[in-house]
Amino acid sequence: MNAMVDCIRDNCSTVAGAESSVAIENVATCTEAQCLTPSLALLSGSPADSTCFGCVVSNLNAYETMGDIRTRCTTDTHAALGFRGQAGVLMLSRRPLTSTDYFVIPPVSIWQTAAARAATVLDNGVSLDLYCVDGASVPTDCALTGSSPPQSTGYNADGTPPKDCIAAGVNQQYLFDTRMLDWVASTSGKAGRQTLFSGDLYSGPAYQSSIQAIQPETFAVLSAAFSIGTAASFIPECTNCASNPIRTPPGGTLSGDSTWTRFNMLQNIAVTSAQSNQVFLKEATVAANPGNGAMKIPISSYYAFRSVLTLP
Repeated sequence: MNAMVDCIRDNCSTVAGAESSVAIENVATCTEAQCLTPSLALLSGSPADSTCFGCVVSNLNAYETMGDIRTRCTTDTHAALGFRGQAGVLMLSRRPLTSTDYFVIPPVSIWQTAAARAATVLDNGVSLDLYCVDGASVPTDCALTGSSPPQSTGYNADGTPPKDCIAAGVNQQYLFDTRMLDWVASTSGKAGRQTLFSGDLYSGPAYQSSIQAIQPETFAVLSAAFSIGTAASFIPECTNCASNPIRTPPGGTLSGDSTWTRFNMLQNIAVTSAQSNQVFLKEATVAANPGNGAMKIPISSYYAFRSVLTLP
């Protein structure tokens, strides 16, 4: 492990050679170009080595320092969870929130998946149940994730092991989504309450040639339970776009799919309640890689999605 971290620290970090540095934005590309030999040596080693590789990758992507990666991946059995196991779910409201709850199942990837729930009453007296979710993502390349997500928690429905980490990720995404739907059904659904379900599902439909489908089978399960809250005039846009400067630097060749994975979905609310929608926070306003190919990027590789609803 140390050989891989040493190489990334010296060649692919914000301050070359510093244990206090973190990975640069394009660390995966840089690692393939500069540190392929020590990385492959760790990935192709023993099962413990492969797990260690996955731990390094998840912590690089969580912007842990090189020194912390060494410590965490050799002393903490839960270190492979990115962002130290914290889930990126926070619900903010201009109205008081009641009946708050939080839903977490055992980790289904290197990122902790979770959903928050609350109830509120709008100014016009309408009661509304709110859900905010950061769903389970599916790896696109097992070589980049090592043994994460753990295949032991992504078994097929018939009890057989999945063929690789991608198949495990699909199974785990389905597990999280179906359990989450059961949770919604047991709280809001059985009472027939008006429900707004929002967040990043890491799955979504295709639209013409501009948006490619991602995990459509899983998305079909969610869209069978909820309606997509979009106005009739809305033209779908990608929220994870190949053109995002984080994914493709200015002047580079676009690669990979552009997908729509962030939604505001409705249950027991008419789709006609959706008045407008907007994909926003797309502007490149944040300075990245200072002194090392400095450029401006958006605040996230995923754009935000807004819906305006009118509830009588």
